[in-house]
Amino acid sequence: MGAHKVLVVGGGGREHSLCLALNDSVMVDQLYCATGNAGTATKIRTTNKADASPSAHFLTFVGATGTNDSDLHVNSDFYVLPDTTASQSDLLIRGDITAFAAAASDDKLKTNKVTISDLAKRTNLSITTVSRVLNGKSEKYRIGKKSQDIIKQAAFELNYVANHFASTLKSGKSSTLGLIVPSLLNPFFATIASKINTEVRKYGYTTIIAESSGDIEVEKTDLKQFISKNVEGLIIIPCGRETHHIKSNYDNGLPIILLDRYLEGSEIPYVSSDDYEGAYMGTKLLIDHGHKNITCIQGVIDSSTNKERVNGFKSAMSDAGIKNIKIVGDAFSIENGYLETKMLLQNKTRPTAIFTLGNTIAFGCIKALKDENVQICDDISIITYDDNIYLDYLSTPITSIAQPVDIICKMAMKKLMTSIREGNKLNSSGLILKPEIKYRESISRISV
Repeated sequence: MGAHKVLVVGGGGREHSLCLALNDSVMVDQLYCATGNAGTATKIRTTNKADASPSAHFLTFVGATGTNDSDLHVNSDFYVLPDTTASQSDLLIRGDITAFAAAASDDKLKTNKVTISDLAKRTNLSITTVSRVLNGKSEKYRIGKKSQDIIKQAAFELNYVANHFASTLKSGKSSTLGLIVPSLLNPFFATIASKINTEVRKYGYTTIIAESSGDIEVEKTDLKQFISKNVEGLIIIPCGRETHHIKSNYDNGLPIILLDRYLEGSEIPYVSSDDYEGAYMGTKLLIDHGHKNITCIQGVIDSSTNKERVNGFKSAMSDAGIKNIKIVGDAFSIENGYLETKMLLQNKTRPTAIFTLGNTIAFGCIKALKDENVQICDDISIITYDDNIYLDYLSTPITSIAQPVDIICKMAMKKLMTSIREGNKLNSSGLILKPEIKYRESISRISV
């Protein structure tokens, strides 16, 4: 294969990059740039046609033609090709010149962009009405269900896709919310994330989810990234060890609501269940079944959730006149539950009951008991904080303190979206909901 003459048509950065690369190739004998620029003029070793600017018509430097596998023959003259409807590559190919470019059929946008105006024409409804329905504002503007259904059906049939980027540029609003959870590996937090995401979609918004891993520095980074993405609001299950990074954004007007936990010394609103009451109820249930030697395996010590549950456990034990109060552990993790249970089973006097303050702790505890051939209910009783469907499918189903997760997520989203849409700062008060006991088979009654 001999050296070739090559013409590169186009004045953009990609074309100039191609020219520079081809210029270094031993396979290229003559190189022509149409159009070139001052940069290519100094670097291209052959011909740079910076003065050959295409106008409304396609201009090229085509000389003699050859076969499909011939070189591109170029001379110093250019002429206007008569057919202006075809792409540049189509015209070159007609001239029996090898060309590398998109054909005219490929140049056209394959999907016709459907606009709100198109939907308005299709439904015989106003652009304003269509816009409000698609942006989740039907309830606010009292748009009837019939009109909503007509618009949604038309949007589905026409494959309407909202241009959120353009909308953001125009309005300054992203229709996006940020959610930070400690871990999606924890079934409780994963459930919250799923339910929050479901609620967010109802309002026509999108959720960006981040995991802090219980690390305050990661939480700070996640928050900064959300701010850079122009989120309109934040839902956070905080680590709990610092407040400034969250509080400063809240004070600056960003709608923020906390879930499951609150921040001490902060006015940031939160929605949670009554962790103190839940732990008190669970501990009292064990005591009412005759248990006095009860060990509590706790989670993250600094979190408000853990503190309230520990206080509830202590109060129930104290109210029952039990002075030997044992609390161990330091993380909402399977490993914490496993290791602490292993250590408990090494004691000469084993506890008759264990209260785990999270279901991940419970899973580790159950594994340790199985490894030591200790039978749940027969040999030791267990209750855990937080409910999960998995607890029903264990060989011995585990009694739990169930938080009203559905209501927590719904109420949090309602408060947050009201603040976003009405432009009002969220009420600083917290909303605390009552948990309930889910009775299963893991607690035995012992003689007092």
